This record gives sequence, structure tokens and C-alpha cells, in this order.
Amino acid sequence: MQTILTERLTLRKVKSDDATQIIQQINNINVSRLMSNVPYPYTKEDAEWWIEHCLKSESNDRIHFVIIRNIDQKLIGGIDLMNLQLEHKRAQLGYWLGEDYWRMGYGFEAGQAIIQYAFQKLYLEILTLNIFVENKASRALVQKLGFQQKHRANDQLTAKSTGSKHEYDILELKMS
Repeated sequence: MQTILTERLTLRKVKSDDATQIIQQINNINVSRLMSNVPYPYTKEDAEWWIEHCLKSESNDRIHFVIIRNIDQKLIGGIDLMNLQLEHKRAQLGYWLGEDYWRMGYGFEAGQAIIQYAFQKLYLEILTLNIFVENKASRALVQKLGFQQKHRANDQLTAKSTGSKHEYDILELKMS
């Protein structure tokens, strides 16, 4: 897997020694409440499981990156291509940022980088993502990246951190 460099960020493969920084960023109810698969509290065991999962699934249907801020080498989030279907030229995008790094343009910068990687290096043609209806800030970010509403899902996703059920929308970006 390639490391991706931007002006302020490095997107790289997750490492086993990232656990402490991952916990520092994601063990926050404001982060985890709008994600379906992240528990709260987020423990060392959760981080170790996720890292192992990332390393094992890398060659299958997922590509995981952690987002590192170049200025201080601090891990500030993660971004993934999931349900990767190279034969159908599509994948699902997922991402998260630690709350201290919201509204600073890091999500947009990482998003642009992963989209370019997906379309130019993996030759994908379609990216989709699921977003909780009430997550307006994330919706604004992905729409700025070019994603468009495809449809509202008929079912609901449950946030593992709170047990709350959420309606969600499916958005799509096609290579232009």
C-alpha cells in the first residue's frame, strides 16, 4: 500500500504502535456517536483488535489509512476504502477525525487525497458512503468533495457507542 502525502497530511498504513494515539482521538462520544462500528468507551483492546483487523484485511476488500498531521506527526484520524470491488471499479469510503481537528480542513484534504488515490491509482469509477442523516457537518464536507445524494436507506444503522438507531443516506461520487 502506498503512503499518500498532501500539503499538511500523510495518509499511511496503520501500525501496531498507533494504538495509543488512536484511543486518544476516537475515545470521545462526540466522535463515536455518529459512527456505526465504534464502541464507547474505546479501549486498548478495541484499538488492538482494529489494528489487527486492518493489517489482516488489507489484501482483501479494504484499504485502511491513518491520517497523520505533518507538522507534529500526530495521528488525527482514519480513512478507509471498504467493500473494495476492483472488478466492478467501486468502493465505499469511510473516515473519522478526532474532535480537536474538526473544521480545520483536514477532512477535506484527506478526502481529496483518498479520492485521487481511488480514481487514479486503483482505477475505481464509483465511491459511495453512508452518512447518518443528522450528521450535517460530515454531509457538508462530502458534498464539498463532490458526493451527491443517491438515496435514503430503507433500514437504520445502530451506533455501537450509544445503541441509538439512525436513519442514513447513501451518497455517491462518480469519476468525472
